[in-house]
Amino acid sequence: MNDIPLETQLTTLGLNRYEAAVYVSLLGRNQFTATEIATYAGVPRQRVYDVLDSLAAKGLCVERPGERKRTYSAVDPSVALPTLLAAYREQQALENQYRTGMLNAVLPALNQIFSKGQEEVAPLGYIEVLTDRLQVADRVMTLSRQAAQEILMLFKQPLVASIKENVAEAQAVAGRITRRGVFEEGIADDPRSYDLVRQFHALGEKMRFVPEVPLKVNLYDERIAVILLRDPVSGQSNLTCLVIEHTSMAKALKVAFEALWAEGVDYETFRARRET
Repeated sequence: MNDIPLETQLTTLGLNRYEAAVYVSLLGRNQFTATEIATYAGVPRQRVYDVLDSLAAKGLCVERPGERKRTYSAVDPSVALPTLLAAYREQQALENQYRTGMLNAVLPALNQIFSKGQEEVAPLGYIEVLTDRLQVADRVMTLSRQAAQEILMLFKQPLVASIKENVAEAQAVAGRITRRGVFEEGIADDPRSYDLVRQFHALGEKMRFVPEVPLKVNLYDERIAVILLRDPVSGQSNLTCLVIEHTSMAKALKVAFEALWAEGVDYETFRARRET
């Protein structure tokens, strides 16, 4: 506390900045005129009388009548400050009592509004739209970590997340839940993407390959579908991600996944074809 100016310390007891400055200044001499204390404390002259009156009301200074001008003196701090602290505590207690009463008055009405609000469901509240690639990558990672049973993927270019982020997502669930992917064969034309496929396989992901994957989709526990739509005008540069929490939709997409899975070839067969 020694490094904190006395004026600042006094404001914690309920004085404002001008009151604290004037009181500390008054302590430095037996008495001051209002004009003198305004100059000494750095307080605007038009404010000094109000400040002195306030200090007097709080028991921190006394006014002494004079033949020509009134003067002001500080009250001994050992007497004034305990009184000030007691008054400050009393004021705080009154304010806390008021706030408690206000809380008890408004709480029933607020609770009623909140309860009714929980019953209201937005018409499309189960659909989330994302267009920023970083947001998409973060959302997919979160859903992967929350998945409890299985993740199914229809996988094709372009990659939304980086290679590192894709591998991290696979590592987060490796050995914990089932993860299956149907990959478009053209992914092997890109060395980096094909290396990602090999890393997925090494982490235990089950995979099949088909000539074409019509849509980029992730399915989580037959409950949530993440659908990535390529902008039909600009092509691969812009993607819109729909996160749909709808069991019927997820189950319908799983039927499409299983149909493609049944048509696909496994990793070993596909790799053998690529290497011959």
